[in-house]
Amino acid sequence: MVVLKTRVISLRLPEDHWIWQERDRQSVIRVALDLYRQISDIRDKIDGMNREMDEIKSAINEIKNKLDNMVIAERPAANEQNNIGLFDIDPRLARAKDRLLDI
Repeated sequence: MVVLKTRVISLRLPEDHWIWQERDRQSVIRVALDLYRQISDIRDKIDGMNREMDEIKSAINEIKNKLDNMVIAERPAANEQNNIGLFDIDPRLARAKDRLLDI
């Protein structure tokens, strides 16, 4: 037989507190405490997600800033085909990225 160790909490509440209306106060309090813990865990998860969203926004802004600082070149003439630079960007792509990364 396994004996669970338990502890008791003593708490004073006003006479008109809602808990006195309940028939099975002990189980209602247990459920309320479990809900409290679950809500706390959910808040922690939301805080973590907000931090991750902030990191994603920062990364998007960094990408946007890098793209804004790139040189937008016109298409090279037929005789300059071999000299296409690393930073040559189709102007349509530059306009599309502004719409895509608009935060």
